[in-house]
Amino acid sequence: MIGVRGGIVFLILSLWPALAGACQCDDPIEVKVKNAESIFYAQILGARVPETWDDLGPIGQTASTFPAPLNYYLVLRYRILDVLKGAPDPDGFFISTIHLPGLCAPPILAGLHYVVFIDSDGYSDFCKGLFQLGWTDPQHDQVVEELTKLRSLVAEGAAPEPGDRAPQ
Repeated sequence: MIGVRGGIVFLILSLWPALAGACQCDDPIEVKVKNAESIFYAQILGARVPETWDDLGPIGQTASTFPAPLNYYLVLRYRILDVLKGAPDPDGFFISTIHLPGLCAPPILAGLHYVVFIDSDGYSDFCKGLFQLGWTDPQHDQVVEELTKLRSLVAEGAAPEPGDRAPQ
């Protein structure tokens, strides 16, 4: 007899591959930099769940065919602190998904700072390049160091190097 504890451990281990392995992001950071239309460091001001597919802008026209329901998406308002590539709206918004197993989005909290890679569709997630950096101090040494590295990759044109991965 396995017992209750053994049954719970078995259940967790049997579900783990489905929960943990659903989001695969294999592109190196250089590829993400090259593919992004805009890269910026911003403070998230707020988030809302869209009411219609049209609320998602350009991505809403194709997102309605995705398997994820509308309430899995978020419209995230931001305030730019630093631009590394492109010309994003200084006080705009981008689209991501909520943080759930299988969806490739980090947990996003209003007030915190994130590096955001977006294309013309205005969408970002782990795979495109969306990660929290620093807490609330944009002058923190780690933030300055990471932004300097990214700025260097943008300036170099971001030719991929084997083995390099995006910060996560």
